[in-house]
Amino acid sequence: MVNVIVASNNKAKIDATRLIFSQYFHDLKISNATVESGVHQQPTNDDVFKGAEQRALALIQTDANADFSVGIEGGIIKYFNRWFQLDCVCIINKTGQVSFGNASSFELPNSIVAELQKGKELSVVVDELLGRNDTREIGIINYLSKGQMDKTKHLAEGVLMALLPLINEQLFKNK
Repeated sequence: MVNVIVASNNKAKIDATRLIFSQYFHDLKISNATVESGVHQQPTNDDVFKGAEQRALALIQTDANADFSVGIEGGIIKYFNRWFQLDCVCIINKTGQVSFGNASSFELPNSIVAELQKGKELSVVVDELLGRNDTREIGIINYLSKGQMDKTKHLAEGVLMALLPLINEQLFKNK
């Protein structure tokens, strides 16, 4: 049995992890726990990676039965003088190998970026703008894509990208 622990209670993060790991491991147990990321509530740039890694690291160090620990951190990153939403995934296996991947990034509207720069969190800003209260669960990608992409599918891409080095260990042996 392969034991995977996800550093979140968010259903989309757990489901995305289950979706990808079940494609590679047939006897699978997924569990979850919450841990602090150690970064700002709305992380930017390198802190998005740092938050994902610190979540995964906290769990793998405390659960002796875990084969893999998955940390997922959402944040924003600046490319070409524009701000993009970024979901970073860090997976650590029981031997201590650390791997990162990202879901596809997408540009954020200036109106949202202005509010983020005031210290607000992305899900709060989107909920306020749209009069909703479910962005944390279904993701801004659901709104911006007009329902064509859901948060689980989006995060699954990042989980897969982070898993690639761990399922191709020979290629990544001396990275």
